[in-house]
Amino acid sequence: MEDHDNLKDENDGMRSEESSASEDSITPPRQKSKKGFLPLVLILLVLAAGGAFFYIMTKDKLFRDYAIKVNSQIIDKGEFSKIYSREMERAREFLKKQNGGVASDEAEIKKVESKVKNKIIEELSVRLLLLDEAIRKGYVADEKEVDAELSSIKAKIGSEKFDEILKKEKISIDYIKDDIRKRMIVQKYLGSITSGIKITDKEIEDYFNKNSGKFQRPEMVRASHILVKTEDEAMKILKGLKSGADFGKLAAERSIDPSAKLNKGDLNFFPKGSMVPEFEKAAFSTPVGKTSNIVKTQFGYHIIKVTDKRAAQDVKFEQVKEIIKKEMTIGKQNSLLGKLINELKGKAKIDVKV
Repeated sequence: MEDHDNLKDENDGMRSEESSASEDSITPPRQKSKKGFLPLVLILLVLAAGGAFFYIMTKDKLFRDYAIKVNSQIIDKGEFSKIYSREMERAREFLKKQNGGVASDEAEIKKVESKVKNKIIEELSVRLLLLDEAIRKGYVADEKEVDAELSSIKAKIGSEKFDEILKKEKISIDYIKDDIRKRMIVQKYLGSITSGIKITDKEIEDYFNKNSGKFQRPEMVRASHILVKTEDEAMKILKGLKSGADFGKLAAERSIDPSAKLNKGDLNFFPKGSMVPEFEKAAFSTPVGKTSNIVKTQFGYHIIKVTDKRAAQDVKFEQVKEIIKKEMTIGKQNSLLGKLINELKGKAKIDVKV
């Protein structure tokens, strides 16, 4: 349900200040990403403590009006519609950011609708598939475990906020607990499958040696920018800066970058290749503490102030050993669980009515 995603978003929203700045403020000059706007099916998602909740209804009457049915597990059409509406809204926001803050027209939106729908169907089908198999294998979650997880969620987002979400979405605490129980059942099932995975020190070292370039820290620059629509406006702002005006204040007041009001134009650190060429060239060639001349890109006219730089450097094995181990473990888990899901799909009765 959409309400469960509200709870999930509150759980997952505790990012570092630096991470938040780099993700939210960099949109206008950044090159268009090739990544999709809807997360792919993350088969390890249910292993995470703050993983997504299942969108599952089990009332008998819903078996006559379901959107997806996987063996004995279903999701009803009303639930599917809520999820679809939410993901389409996220798609619109993603496209808007990619277009430099300009909303997409309906023709562009139409192109992504089927992609969004298909990804939702795939993700929910996998969740239902895993739950059905976990129950068939006899996995359970008792009341104490469910209550402990519920208490953990409340502690992370706050009891008041938790109650506010339940009231807003008109759902009961029993329904939330049932969802938690189902997620924990799947966690136990998948945990039993992946618990035997081991990564040796030799495997980690071999991986590091074969991928040494991957662990080099690239040259990076931290910059702020003011983005405007016309060159005349940019010239007026540049003149004001040369006369001593505050860069951050002008960015918050004049920049058309939607994030500038919050971060005063700060784009945080970024490496080469993450911005459009004109912007990147100016940022990396401007000395720390200095302001660039006017830079024209596809997004408009920028004035860039460089606030810091980091030289490229090699990373030693011990610095990334645990990171590599975690990455390799996840890789093996994904491979193992991918095979499991394909096997289960081959035997399952999956019916989609949307």
